Amino acid sequence: MSSYRHPKKSDAAAVAGAFVDDDAADDLAHHREHGPGSPLRGSEHGKRQDADEEVLLPRPSTTATEAAPAASDTTTLPLVQSAGLALIYMGTSMVYYLIIRHTKQRNMQYNKAFIVFGIEMTKLTVSVALKYREDGEFLPATVLLSPQRRAIWRGGLPYAVPSLLYAVYNNMTFYNLHLFHAGTYQVFMQTRILFTGILFSVLLRQALTLRKWGALVLLMVGVASKYYSPGALQLDGYVIFMLLQALLSSTAGVYNEYALKKDRHLSIHQQNFFMYLYALVFNAVFGVLADPTILTRVFAAATATTTTVDPLAEGEAAAAAAPISASLVVTLILLGASTGLSAAFILKFINVIVKAFASAVEVLLTAVAAAAVLGEAMTGYDLLAACIVMSSVYIYYTRGWGDHRTISLRPSTK
Repeated sequence: MSSYRHPKKSDAAAVAGAFVDDDAADDLAHHREHGPGSPLRGSEHGKRQDADEEVLLPRPSTTATEAAPAASDTTTLPLVQSAGLALIYMGTSMVYYLIIRHTKQRNMQYNKAFIVFGIEMTKLTVSVALKYREDGEFLPATVLLSPQRRAIWRGGLPYAVPSLLYAVYNNMTFYNLHLFHAGTYQVFMQTRILFTGILFSVLLRQALTLRKWGALVLLMVGVASKYYSPGALQLDGYVIFMLLQALLSSTAGVYNEYALKKDRHLSIHQQNFFMYLYALVFNAVFGVLADPTILTRVFAAATATTTTVDPLAEGEAAAAAAPISASLVVTLILLGASTGLSAAFILKFINVIVKAFASAVEVLLTAVAAAAVLGEAMTGYDLLAACIVMSSVYIYYTRGWGDHRTISLRPSTK
């Protein structure tokens, strides 16, 4: 195994150890002290485990520990790095959506599932490279050739759940953006803020203060004010698809945070490896379902059209379809991969609420950028929404009235 395994004990092997021996607890304490992938010195196993547990990793309440990690109290990044992650997430996501909108304006045709598949492949490749850079372990060889590979695969199974949810979410993005302009899409998608707050409280057992719940409700008012336009309010059947996509995003985000923080001793790169590997499988299935001929046109998939009919494109058959350039395809893939990787780091080292609020602020940037770059009109409702959204962010992240009363949506166990 020396041909593919670094001398250090790998994170993958640590996962397997949880299934095959009783020393996993000692290994976990050692990893927490010396970092993932450090060599395990048998004589030191468990010597200072109790003390290290208290100093290095504060424990949440005993009732919450068994069901979920303490998500709100596990921020491990300094403020500057946290803000940097949020800015990367917002910036790459905003440009990604604007380019998709641009392709619609120019009537560019391409296989949407191929883009999503390319994004997942890029994230997988980056995760493998970062893990190898971290401790010299080549993950594909480990999961295929290690004697403990079965246990390692069992440890990676939980990441299939968010992978499936994200795969559905990503494929819905293209179709929803063809039904709504960029600003409207982003605003309506911010209902995931409220969904996230509810799931954060129910599934992760994190009670929010009355002030924070008020901020979330205020954000919903901001969403409504941005979307509202006299005589042009779209309350048709397509709205349900955006609400469904928002719920999928929230559910995947909350569960993903749970999975990432549950195995704190594992490298985020190994966790991402399993998530993106499963995502590749799910997106391949979606790609074949959308366009069965993709199996015989692999090299032309980037510029191929899908069999899905665009409702807004009906009646425009006379307009010539412009092929999308390879550089634009690569740009979309790189932007999507950057957004996904930064989101994973936010969930691992901060929490899902920060990610949700970053998405909320992104809507303001998207509306302004769409007006400046794509010529989409802005109204007074956009400005009103901006004020309300920013006010909600201020209320959520400051202290004041309502801070002393917490509200949990999880039913009492008594």
